[in-house]
Amino acid sequence: MDLKANTAVDVLIGPFVDATDGNTTEDALTLTQAEIKLSKNGQALTQKNDATSATFDDDGYYNCELDATDTNTEGNLVLIVHQSANALPVRHEFNVLSEAAWDSLYAAKDTGFMDVNVKAVSEDETAANNLETACDNYSATRGLSGTALPAAAADAAGGLPISDLGELDLDTQLAATNEVTAARMGALTDWINGGRLDLLLDAIETDTSTTIPGTITTAQNDLDIITGASGVNLLTATQASIDAIEADTSELQADDTPTTLAAIITDLDDVKGTGFVKDTHSLVDIEAYVDILDDGTSGNAKIATDAAAILVDTATTIPGTITTAQNDLDIITGASGVNLLTATQASIDAIEVDTSTTIPGTITTAQNDLDIITGASGVNLLTATQASIDAIEADTSELQADDTPTTLAAIITDLDDIKGTGFVKDTHSLVDIEAYVDILDDGTSGNAKIATDAAAILVDTGTTIPGTITTIDTEVGEIKTVTDKLQFTATNYVQVDLQYLNAIELTGDGTSGTEWGPA
Repeated sequence: MDLKANTAVDVLIGPFVDATDGNTTEDALTLTQAEIKLSKNGQALTQKNDATSATFDDDGYYNCELDATDTNTEGNLVLIVHQSANALPVRHEFNVLSEAAWDSLYAAKDTGFMDVNVKAVSEDETAANNLETACDNYSATRGLSGTALPAAAADAAGGLPISDLGELDLDTQLAATNEVTAARMGALTDWINGGRLDLLLDAIETDTSTTIPGTITTAQNDLDIITGASGVNLLTATQASIDAIEADTSELQADDTPTTLAAIITDLDDVKGTGFVKDTHSLVDIEAYVDILDDGTSGNAKIATDAAAILVDTATTIPGTITTAQNDLDIITGASGVNLLTATQASIDAIEVDTSTTIPGTITTAQNDLDIITGASGVNLLTATQASIDAIEADTSELQADDTPTTLAAIITDLDDIKGTGFVKDTHSLVDIEAYVDILDDGTSGNAKIATDAAAILVDTGTTIPGTITTIDTEVGEIKTVTDKLQFTATNYVQVDLQYLNAIELTGDGTSGTEWGPA
């Protein structure tokens, strides 16, 4: 875009789009003077001189005001804005023209003609003025009137040459010293046939009959190296191999290998779970926690021993808890006797073999094929290329024979088995399982706490509770001694003979004439 020098102007800048997705327009930015920078003819970027902030227009575009100082240097003008926290950078380039040049190009003209007024010729304004005078004195019949015709009569000394037949009279020139004479023609003949022009022609003949054909022959030999012996078209053989490879790759596409791989990635993401951290939730870390569970001092073995002793006393609560725990373990390990973590480790080991051995080997083979293609000068590269293509075709055919899609499908089946029926990503993933294992390993509420509590329960059930029961039995015996003295003269009624009431001795038996009362 052209700008007029030393002139204020509004320019539309943008679009400003979101720094994250590179598409959503940013329509509420504050673009201050300090954020809008200019470079004049490649000089250092500085903020624009005009203090006005840019104002939003539409669809991520903003109106930016520049003043006469911003446009005071003819040539290239670069404008940039970069709010890295909000939007991607925006850059514009302008061409600042001198005021006269800009007016010549863009100022409105009633006639529609561009201003091409010549002010100077070779920076000489006088010459331009003389040219103007000459043009003003132009005559349709005599041309430039400022240039006088010869004053002498035609055909006279100093006059215009004429011909009696209406053309220039050059008859007298026939006797001039510069006419073409027989002697000069003889000299020209000598030049042509005396070892000058004929030698040049002979050299050209040598080139066209010997040198150039030889060069063409050499070029043909080089082409024969590329295209093979006469009648053989290596490109045809190459095309056949390429067609075979295309058939293989089309079949792989028909098998929807990308979708299969995407499904595998989805399953692996599900297994890993949201928030998966390599050095916290990996199988290696979970296996370390499982080792803790298998520890004979404070792990499952100790828990089982303590639980057996506790079951003698409780017989109900702890068995139910163990059943619940077993159900949780079944979720982790699958059906009874099946260790899904072992199967997972085997699959990971196979993947590791592929990434560390199989795939690098394939890349090495590909590099060797490239070395054949880019071989030394004089080597038949197409022949070598054909050999490489044949090898690739054999490999792709072998891949088809190996039934790669079926293998990928089997991997997906294994992953589905690992996930299990009813798998929920954020409930049964390795991250969540690792969280449960963390709880089992927690000194406050995990195995260690269970072992501690179990030991305390054993003390209670083996010592405290029996001692308490003994004490209770003694006290119950004493109570029984007292209650045995109670007599029941009527069903569910205790016989009581009152002699005192509130420390006052009673008399009478309650019958008529001997009523109860104080003594």
